[in-house]
Order: sequence, then structure tokens, then C-alpha cells
Amino acid sequence: MRMFTAMFLFVCCAAMSGENLDAKNAGRSAEKPMSAEDQNKFKTLVESLRGLKDGKATFYRVNPNQLIEADIGKVRNFHSFIILEEKELTEKDRDELVAILTREATYSETGSKCFDPGMAARFSSGAGTIDVVICLRCHWAYWYAKESPQLGLSLAGEKDLEAFYRKFFKWDLDLKE
Repeated sequence: MRMFTAMFLFVCCAAMSGENLDAKNAGRSAEKPMSAEDQNKFKTLVESLRGLKDGKATFYRVNPNQLIEADIGKVRNFHSFIILEEKELTEKDRDELVAILTREATYSETGSKCFDPGMAARFSSGAGTIDVVICLRCHWAYWYAKESPQLGLSLAGEKDLEAFYRKFFKWDLDLKE
């Protein structure tokens, strides 16, 4: 039996607020579906992620302030964000997050130019590692895998990711400005 490990990291952004994404997205324009090129890259990622269905999952909250390169090796971090808190996910919770990330409706062509990540996940097995860093401020998911696409997030995807985050951590930090 192959042993799979999935680490989920969620970055909390800086501004303090109790508001949810519905209030923050009130003025957001209509969404467009992913491009054909992004859909092909997405399908490749989905196949890889679904192969981790029997894996272990740990959920993290990390500091939103990115480390400078000289400090990266000094503390536990994910793509240069310090891990602040962690919780091991049950099989049901792991499957819920994988379902959100592998649903095409989670993504759109929409995205802004900033990148202040709000969430991240690592999926790994003996065959390799796939990472995703998610920014709810600018509506992007940056994947680090063979294809490494940058996919825009839909309003529905952001809402589902917010709800998942709230299951484990207090929503005391605003993930959107």
C-alpha cells in the first residue's frame, strides 16, 4: 500500500476583520470560465490530486509576512511563510478540501495583479509533490507541479475555501482588502 501525505497550509493575511467574503466581493464583476489551456492544465492537476485520496492531511495556519531568503532555513515554513498553528485533518475533512480544489467551478479566468496568499496546500507521495498557494485578495491559485498553472478563483470557490478555513481557525483576519 502506498503511503500518501497531504499538508494543508493556510496563510492568514494582515488586516483584522470579522467580515466574510460575501461582503468583500459585493462589487466584483462577472466571472469568465477558465481558458482552454488552463482547463487542460487543471485536468492534469486533478488526476494527480485525486490519487492522494488515501493520504494523511495536516492543516496549517501560517504567518502572512514572507520570510527573507536568509531566514527560510531557520524556521518551519511553506514557500517562505512561517507555520503558526496546525491541525491533523480527518479523512472526511481531507476529502472535502480535495473536492473543493478539484472542482472546475472553484476556478475562473478572473484574477488581479497582486499576490498576497491566503491559503496553501501540499500534496505529496512517493511519486512527487504538488503545492498550491491561494490568494483570496486577488483571486488566484498558483500551482507548483509539472504544469504549474496560475488559475483564477471563482466566487463560489472562494466561498467554499472560506467555509473550510472557518472549520479550523477563527476568522479574525481579513483575507481580502
